Amino acid sequence: MNESLILELLYNENSLEWQKVCISLTVSLIFGIIIAQVYKKTSKDNFYENDFGLTLIIVTIIINSIMLTIGSNIALSLGLIGSLSIIRFRTAIKGSVDMSFLFWSIAAGLAIGANQYVVAVVCSIIVIIVVFLINRPGFLSILKKEYVAIINAESKMNKKKLDQIFSKYELKCKLKSSFSDKDGLELTYSIRTRNKQNIDYIAKELNAIAGVESVSILNAESNIQI
Repeated sequence: MNESLILELLYNENSLEWQKVCISLTVSLIFGIIIAQVYKKTSKDNFYENDFGLTLIIVTIIINSIMLTIGSNIALSLGLIGSLSIIRFRTAIKGSVDMSFLFWSIAAGLAIGANQYVVAVVCSIIVIIVVFLINRPGFLSILKKEYVAIINAESKMNKKKLDQIFSKYELKCKLKSSFSDKDGLELTYSIRTRNKQNIDYIAKELNAIAGVESVSILNAESNIQI
């Protein structure tokens, strides 16, 4: 009778352990999907990487699994840290905002794995609010878009015309480099603007200046031509 009672208790404990693991993994999956969806909705310039969104989901689940495995075992945690230290990530993350989403996935996985569901929920709600507020048009107008303008022109081109256009659109610009040879002149400016829609018009007006041969405006973060 005692043996059957012990077996029943062990069975109940294993059952409860499996329930805990399944619930924790399911919650981490839900959080990972939420993080990926927020990343998709707030990606800059509509530049969304499906692979990175999937990575956010997987990272949340993996970190949660690691926390469940470690538990309160210090020796096991040191062993896992040593194992993870040999991993090298070859893919470069393009922006600091993308890195923050990755840290969000890690933080959510850690909190859920440690049974700190309240921390995971509150932290995620605050992050979501902040991310959507920052991405609202006109919010925090002190935040400016940064671009790099590369202008190829004839050597006799009047540079004052460039300054007039920059002043017209209230841009803060700085000449980064100037290269001249027998074929012409290449000027590189760093420019900042609060109004992203002006970039197309700026490029057209710069290109219309007498002596200007071509104008390229690049996003300073991703180096994508506008």
